[in-house]
Amino acid sequence: MKTKIIANPVAGKGKVKKYLPVIQEKLKKEKITYDLSLSSNPDHVEILARQAKEEGYKRIVACGGDGTVNKIINAIVKTDISLGIIPLGTGNDLARNMGIKEDIEFACNVLKSGKTKKIDVIKVKGDKYYGGVGGVGFDVDIVFFVNRWKKFVPGVLVYPLYIGAIIKEIVSCNSQRVKIIYDDKSFSGQILMACFGNTESYARKVKISPFALPNDGLLDICIVKKVNKLKIMRAFLRVFLKTKPFHLPEVIIYNEIPGVEIHRAKKVYLESKIPLYFHGDAEIISTTPLSLEVIPEALKVVVPPSS
Repeated sequence: MKTKIIANPVAGKGKVKKYLPVIQEKLKKEKITYDLSLSSNPDHVEILARQAKEEGYKRIVACGGDGTVNKIINAIVKTDISLGIIPLGTGNDLARNMGIKEDIEFACNVLKSGKTKKIDVIKVKGDKYYGGVGGVGFDVDIVFFVNRWKKFVPGVLVYPLYIGAIIKEIVSCNSQRVKIIYDDKSFSGQILMACFGNTESYARKVKISPFALPNDGLLDICIVKKVNKLKIMRAFLRVFLKTKPFHLPEVIIYNEIPGVEIHRAKKVYLESKIPLYFHGDAEIISTTPLSLEVIPEALKVVVPPSS
């Protein structure tokens, strides 16, 4: 299969650059033939993926984090091109939800012996897409904070940075009045956050949409109303206060916090009193008002044989 690997050298605080020789050796061992392109910035990833699409590649592999994956999704959605993932970012949420371990040898073996699985994607405002979880509220502020400052801190301080961001943003955040229309129903009121999941978890193991399936044609909606901030902070900090980030306990938001609503729908319309930023796959991709629509089985992903 004609394969293009797009590597983001700065992903995961430089892990891609550090481990690229190891990855190439593993791919050689698996007898996987490929062409390699290195991105110079996040937007360059999507440009490279679109070029690969035009050049006839049938599989494009994201070597990086969720941001790298998201850019490639936006380039190849609704095509016959398969997405492969070698997860070397900070979150690696879509890879984890697809059963791809954060292990180079495992990920390369998936490219060799895995199967192709069709999953849904979420179309945002008509021209952007994401594959995992999106939302508005204080978690967007956390995304802003971490993305702004993580390039200035050593890799060992990335998780303390998340902890600081969670404490800062939850303490300082204000509730926002929104209206959410989901299919033929609606919610109107004050919220601290609202998430819209195609997969069950984000922020490593926060189960924000615990019943979500990536190929059921439905979007899982989690609305966190104006509730006690300390309960929210405790739930999120449980993830990031562990010393072994790859062996974290699951946090199920609707069990942890009172005043959470869970809904499911094919289409969503979201508006707010003031414009709010919307993130998808931990990338800021739009502002309210906006529409969300499930595009069934619009993305092919290479997953482990057992997934």
